[in-house]
Amino acid sequence: MKGVVRFIAILLTISVVSVTAELVPIKKFILSAHEDPVVKSQDDKNAQVRKSYPGIPGIDDIEFEIRNTGFTGDDFRYTVKISPRGFQETRTGNRYNEALIDNKKAKRQYLLNIALYNRYLTIIDLLEQKALKVLYKDLLTLYEDRIKVMEKLSYSEDFQLQKLIKEEKDMSKETVFSLEIEKYITVLEQRAKVYLNDTSFTGFDTSDLVSIKTIMNRIETSSFALDTNNASIKLYRTRIDLANSRFKMEKAQSHKFFDALSFLYDNGDRVDEYDRKYQGKDYNLNKAFAVELSFRIPNLTLASHQLNKYKADLLSEAENYEQIKDELGEKVRKDLADLNQLIAQYRYLSARINEVDAEASLKKFLQIEGIDPLVLLDIKENILKTQIDMTWIKHGILRNYLYVIDNAGLLSTRPIRNYLSENMEIIE
Repeated sequence: MKGVVRFIAILLTISVVSVTAELVPIKKFILSAHEDPVVKSQDDKNAQVRKSYPGIPGIDDIEFEIRNTGFTGDDFRYTVKISPRGFQETRTGNRYNEALIDNKKAKRQYLLNIALYNRYLTIIDLLEQKALKVLYKDLLTLYEDRIKVMEKLSYSEDFQLQKLIKEEKDMSKETVFSLEIEKYITVLEQRAKVYLNDTSFTGFDTSDLVSIKTIMNRIETSSFALDTNNASIKLYRTRIDLANSRFKMEKAQSHKFFDALSFLYDNGDRVDEYDRKYQGKDYNLNKAFAVELSFRIPNLTLASHQLNKYKADLLSEAENYEQIKDELGEKVRKDLADLNQLIAQYRYLSARINEVDAEASLKKFLQIEGIDPLVLLDIKENILKTQIDMTWIKHGILRNYLYVIDNAGLLSTRPIRNYLSENMEIIE
């Protein structure tokens, strides 16, 4: 008796633990995208770019040179060489730095968008698979019951062996599929734990999960189209700007005539002039000092070839931008078409369920004495398979809705919103 009481106590403890296990709010899971290692790494890179020293205004480079002749202590020559930066160079150089910072910011938003997208998809997939797991468990139980009923009827005149064989084959197929669902749930839960950096994750709090009716209303009352705020398009656009700025900067440098200004001091020459002074000869101590001006002759070097390379890079980035824009535009149209088709299927199936009301029919049949149990199981199977179809369609709508808001540039646009909530709440 004590053993039974102890066993019941253990069961109650397990039940309490499972009930009180904390479910993760969906908004918290979405916001974990900011802590994604790839996003954090890009933040560090962006910080380094912002902290980088822009250099002395108007000066491209400064060199200091020391030369000794004959390895003597007096024969040293010191040179300071200043390479100035022209007005066009300064302006285009500053614009290049701005374009570089903009590109890094766009890269950060692009990576954040991917992190957000992956988290949304994980939520939808995990909710779908867990719902299917429950339904397939009931379906397998139904198959077991039907096989038992058929086996009991094996000695009757109406028994058909091929139906029993088919039932066992169907059950085997659904069992395999159920195991695939279990495996996928495990993979998704592990992924969620990594995203949250929390091994205690058990599931999501779906108390404020958006309804299919609300999503249908959003789709029908808004015009979703490819937007320039789309993270991919924005990144490619900044890459064009960066390539264009680089081309203009190189072009300005290739047209530079004044190359360098050098200041020289030769200690050996100064010593020689002092010797002439002591010998009573003519001397000039200023001979130890010199100024040099260097000029370039444009287009006589490989500069034009380098300029052509940057021009080709610019054209290539522009081509990539147009290509990705066309591809995403086509994807938006397809996603909207798929979404509208799923909504139509959902409405049809909902109307069909209301018309047939198989659950009400099952309750009525249960009250009839002598009803064939196989008929009841057929009705129950029809209910379960309809629920499975509805589960696929519901989460298909959620998934395609994610595709649409992503391509519309809404997913990572500030402020970040929870598009899986009823009121699309701001979560940062």
